[in-house]
Amino acid sequence: MDISLVTENLLDAEWLTVRDLRGAATDFAILLAAPDSAPARRAWSRLRAASLAGLRAGRMSDSSDPEELDARDLDFLAGLTLDWRGLENQGRAVVFSAESARSLYAEHPFIREQVAAFTGERRHFLRG
Repeated sequence: MDISLVTENLLDAEWLTVRDLRGAATDFAILLAAPDSAPARRAWSRLRAASLAGLRAGRMSDSSDPEELDARDLDFLAGLTLDWRGLENQGRAVVFSAESARSLYAEHPFIREQVAAFTGERRHFLRG
């Protein structure tokens, strides 16, 4: 296997078209970092740092607190989110930021689930 042929076909990011609760495509799209991109590596580093902090604090395991695990998951997904287009709330455009992405995912699990599923598959980040 020539590894250069694999890596030259990887994208750094790709757009996810968000689907509504019925599964229909919407005009809302989210730009997500590829699993091997620099933003994804930074998000993984922050996730590992949070885990290590728990271990250094004397906990035998990383965390068993569901709220803490949920918060880490939200932070991770927000770290993979680079931009969006087409999101409105009551007719007003919602400006992208990492914090607004985190809030969106916390308040709308159906969007969070789509982001997690999309970013979990490298096939979405291949050219062609």
